[in-house]
Amino acid sequence: MTGRTEDIEVQTLVGPSVNMVLHTSTDHRCNLKKGWTDFALSNGIKLNTVCIFHFYKTTHLGVTVDIF
Repeated sequence: MTGRTEDIEVQTLVGPSVNMVLHTSTDHRCNLKKGWTDFALSNGIKLNTVCIFHFYKTTHLGVTVDIF
């Protein structure tokens, strides 16, 4: 999954899902793009908020996010 971009579905355990783009760089860093800002605002994610990402793959790549 390095050096590529793919569509991903992101959601909290109780909220609706949001489609984003996951970009994985050649140095194995992941960036969520196209939708992260709106997702963060609607879920109260700010600086120093702890988020745990649970990646899974069934028919498509998805993520659930625990927010603390």
